[in-house]
Amino acid sequence: MHKSSGVVAGLAVLAATGGAWAGPFDVRGRLPDQAVVTVGEELPKREGARSAMVDELDGVLAVLDKKGMARLRGCVAGGKPLPLAAGARRMCVIHLGVGDEDKRAVVYVEADGGYLVVEEVEGREGQDGKEVTGALISVPTSSTQTHEPVRGARLSGVKFAVFAAEWPAYRGGWDGAVGDLKPGVVAALSNPKTPGWFVIDGAVFKERILRGLPHKVPGAERVLADETLYVRLPAGHRATLAAGVLVWVHPVERGPLPKVLFDAADELGLIVVGAEVTGNDRPRADRYQLALDGVATVCERYLVDRRRVYISGFSGGGKISTHLWLWFPEVFQGVVPVGALATYEGVPAGPGMVWPMDFAKPAGLMMNQAKGKRCGVMTGPPDFNYQPIVNGIKVIRGDGLNVRLFEYADMAHELPRSERFLEVMRWVDEPYREVRAGEEKAAREALENVRRDGGLKPGSTEWKRALVGVTEVGPWTEAAWEAVEMLGEGR
Repeated sequence: MHKSSGVVAGLAVLAATGGAWAGPFDVRGRLPDQAVVTVGEELPKREGARSAMVDELDGVLAVLDKKGMARLRGCVAGGKPLPLAAGARRMCVIHLGVGDEDKRAVVYVEADGGYLVVEEVEGREGQDGKEVTGALISVPTSSTQTHEPVRGARLSGVKFAVFAAEWPAYRGGWDGAVGDLKPGVVAALSNPKTPGWFVIDGAVFKERILRGLPHKVPGAERVLADETLYVRLPAGHRATLAAGVLVWVHPVERGPLPKVLFDAADELGLIVVGAEVTGNDRPRADRYQLALDGVATVCERYLVDRRRVYISGFSGGGKISTHLWLWFPEVFQGVVPVGALATYEGVPAGPGMVWPMDFAKPAGLMMNQAKGKRCGVMTGPPDFNYQPIVNGIKVIRGDGLNVRLFEYADMAHELPRSERFLEVMRWVDEPYREVRAGEEKAAREALENVRRDGGLKPGSTEWKRALVGVTEVGPWTEAAWEAVEMLGEGR
């Protein structure tokens, strides 16, 4: 089997030869019945009962059936693959099999967020590419730096990003260490930072944000290594219990994370992240990209429950947060815009004035996904944006979106008090907390049933299946970790 390095120093296209090539996700022209997506190069043993938590502990990100494989094959973009840029990193390995035939496809993500998949092929090292058809790419091995020819293809950034956003993102260890960050203290994240699943380019604007409306909005200018991302772990943060995430978008030229967020973050267990330079003076594509990159970086470094990734912002940052809540429902599960609200219809803003639309109305699956997530808007009558906010709420409520106005009589165009922000975040996070309480109860009861059942012999297949069941009904809960330890997996 071909061994590829985790970080690619530099890849170059060797040749593009003629001949038919079924594609990187087919095995000798056939679509696999099943595929296993892993973090590492080797396929872990998959014996006995499994759960999503046990799979993730084993480095398994997903198991795709034939329908999933057909969807994955649809992510392959046309045209020749370009060379991978220096610093590209291996994202995952996809193990494909049909009968006795098998192969592996390796997905790389570049610093700008582009995706490329390469497959293992037969052939000698060097540039002759014996008996190989398709686009040949030279991949240096991790040890000798000799090059082996592989076939590769570009993946559609929009389509594959939806896929990737569904898979576990955490790449840290399971020893319970929180790294070099102290809970309750704001710090800048070190490099390398992680590109978000979606790249804010022309394709994303066309497909999601403006949906065919004419525009001249440039894509993001991303040099992620040069950006400062601030992060704050909640007080009492524990690395083995999945946290939530709160992304902050400010309107000023340069700003830190505001302290008004911290009481809510500590009570609800939210990791706060935000870019230093993400104010109204930056192109909005950059602001979208930085918010998505912040989420991806935190999710890769810390164990996160992706069902509670929220976004908030003040003034222009509040409008940006509304955009992202509606356009990327795969990523953001709720929003708290402060002193602003973006709309997809023009709304009255006072005598003779209209607050114009600035994006297209979501439709189909995106709209349906957004309807299940809460938007808590904060403002007050002294706020000069008060009237267009109230009118905008009427518009989006009319389409079935779950929007609630939190109005305070003395609140002008300003940051809220800590206790008020906490009130709104409690409401936005409430559906998750209710579900999570049920999971914790179910996991504890399942674990106690295993301990009480004298007919379950420790080490037996039935006993193991029952313990895996604990991790299935309450993943990443204390009871689930106890079940994992009883299974001998360890943290």
